[in-house]
Amino acid sequence: MALTAKGVIDTEEDFDEFYCHLVNYNLYIYSKFHIQTQSFRIGCIGAIEPKWILTMETAFRDFFEDRKRRLTGAKFSNSAIAGGAV
Repeated sequence: MALTAKGVIDTEEDFDEFYCHLVNYNLYIYSKFHIQTQSFRIGCIGAIEPKWILTMETAFRDFFEDRKRRLTGAKFSNSAIAGGAV
């Protein structure tokens, strides 16, 4: 299946970070990012164990929550600097 994550995984660098994050959970997806559509693929050949889905859910949640925290912090820091707060 092809997935997009607008605002989170928009570049090859974003995807590389995501891919490495999944490897830390012993999850391996197709390692190419489709630049034109900003999408990536996940698939399976064979049977899927329920625990793999739960692991994938945890890995996705951890990555997206971390990115949200970092992006929100970056926006706050940039706006604080622009507003003369620093």
